[in-house]
Amino acid sequence: MEIVRNGQKILLTEWELFQAYEEQKYLYLKESVLENMEDCLPKEMYSKLKANEDYKERSITLFQKYYEDYHMEYDVALKEAIRDSAKKFLDAEKAELVEEKEEQ
Repeated sequence: MEIVRNGQKILLTEWELFQAYEEQKYLYLKESVLENMEDCLPKEMYSKLKANEDYKERSITLFQKYYEDYHMEYDVALKEAIRDSAKKFLDAEKAELVEEKEEQ
């Protein structure tokens, strides 16, 4: 594929074209997760996780897996990924608190 950037023609290899596609797909999935987090999570949970980058990345990865690998409907995959990721992060947080209490 050939693109024009700043008046200069650039020929993309198949690999570069694939990478560009994957990048755009990731950005679309990320936008979907970020736009729907607040609606899919209880307020307390959302306030704890909205700034957590690891949580967001996990949600995006899980959303892609549910949608592409498990062939779930788009809306269902999105909601389930957001909720399942939140549960995993909050369960891990609880486990850390239990460990801290046991050490004291």
